[in-house]
Parts: sequence; C-alpha cells; structure tokens
Amino acid sequence: MNTMQQNFTDLIQSSNLRKNLFTLILIFVALFLIVETVLTYKEAVDYKNINNVSYISVSGKSEIYTKPDTLTFNININEEGKDNAEATKKVAEKEKKAIEILKANGVKEENIKLQGYSTQDKYENVTQPCAYPTLSPDSRMQPMIARPCENTNSKIVGQTITETMEVKIRDIDTNATAEIRTKIMSELSAQNIKADGFTFIVYDVDTIKKQMREKAIANAKVDAKKLAKELGVRLDELSSFSDNNGMYPMYGMGGDAMMSKSSIETQAPTAPELTPGQQKITSNVTLTYSIK
Repeated sequence: MNTMQQNFTDLIQSSNLRKNLFTLILIFVALFLIVETVLTYKEAVDYKNINNVSYISVSGKSEIYTKPDTLTFNININEEGKDNAEATKKVAEKEKKAIEILKANGVKEENIKLQGYSTQDKYENVTQPCAYPTLSPDSRMQPMIARPCENTNSKIVGQTITETMEVKIRDIDTNATAEIRTKIMSELSAQNIKADGFTFIVYDVDTIKKQMREKAIANAKVDAKKLAKELGVRLDELSSFSDNNGMYPMYGMGGDAMMSKSSIETQAPTAPELTPGQQKITSNVTLTYSIK
C-alpha cells in the first residue's frame, strides 16, 4: 500500500516538473520574440530616420589686409666650360661670391636656398668633305668625276651649367631698404651675377591663414545657430566641412611688387622702385549640419 502511494506521489511530482519546464520554455520563447520585435522596430525606425535626415549648410568668411614683411628674389648663375669639371668650378666660384655678398649685407645663410640646378651639353656643327675611295693604277674601274660634297655632324664641345638660388630677406623695413637693395645688386652686378624675380611676401602666412580660418569657422557657427532658430529646428551633428583659402596680393602705388628679368638687366644696377603694398588673406569655410 505504501509503495503504491509513493509511486503515485512521484508521478504527480514528475508531471508538475514537466509543466514547470514547459512554462519556462514558453516564457523564454516569448521574451525572445519580444526582444526580436523591439530590435526589428528600432532598426526600421533608424533606417527611416537616416533616409529622412535634413541638412543645412552655412558659410563663414574672414579676411585681413596685412603688410608683407619679406623680400624674395632669385640669383641666376650661368657658366660654360669645355667639360663638366670646368663649368662646375666656374659656377661654384660665382656661387661663393654671391653668398659672401648676401651675408655681408645681412642675409642669413638659412634664407639662401638652392632653387634649381641643370646641366646641358654644348654642341658645335663640324663640316668635313666627303671621302672617296682611292683607285689603284692598274684598276680597270674608271674614276668618277668628283662632285662637291660635305658631311655636317654635331659634336659636344663643352657643357653649360645653370644654377638658381632663392633669397629671402626678412624685416624689409630694416634689412631691405632701397639703399641696401641697390648695394646688393651693384655688388652682384660687378661679379656678373644676375638677380630677378623681386617679390614681397608674408613670411609666416600659414599662421595668419590659420587665424583667419578659426574666425571664419566661428562666424559660420553663429550663422548656423541663427538660421536654425529662424527655421524652427535644432542643430544636430556636423556632417561636413570645406575650406577654401585665398590670398590675393594688393600692391602699393608707385611700383609693382614684381619685376621681370629683362627690365632689370637693361638698366643700371640700382634697386627697382618697389613698394610692399598689402596682401589680402581670406578664409572661406562651409559647415553642413544635420537638423532635428
């Protein structure tokens, strides 16, 4: 009797356990379906939002007129020789003289830079009479009547070397006055060394460009907030940025800030009448925001 009761009790407990396991499985399945449904809905909403994002773009500008502080020009050395060694020696001698003149007039060696160096063979046309075969006395061939004939060939008779150095003189009000420029040009001319390409520039222009870009960005941000307020929207994330920098020379009155090589070579070795004028440095930026 006791054995039958025990078996009956075990059967009931076993049945309850199976029910509990089944219930737990159903709960897990339901939770999984709920989570999956929520994630699917979220992805659908995100996809819809992505494809319906609106944007606004604003531009910012900043500019400044600044006075150049540096004079740049080129020194050109052109020498010929019967061979590379001779031409190289001549160029080296003139280069040394040019650097000595520049340094004696306050130009720092780090502001003298090799800009270009080229070598070229020098050719000469050589004309020689045509050569005819010599006939032996017992030859049966009749000699041909010689007609005027010449052969012209080119041969290398030397080498030309051209060297260009870029020179920068900073603090033009002190170190590049008309008197100093005239002195430098006179001394270079005395050594048959040519100078050209005189230009006034701003030495540290990158720093000024950076400052102008920062101001342009700040101006664009202010305009973006104003525009968003007028449209009744809110700015979200910055989605793109573009930067179009510009620098425009504004030469002063009384002379251009550049002078051609020919105009300098045809006059006495005096400094050209140059005025630094001003340079207009501009920064234009465009900011694009997504909006809510």
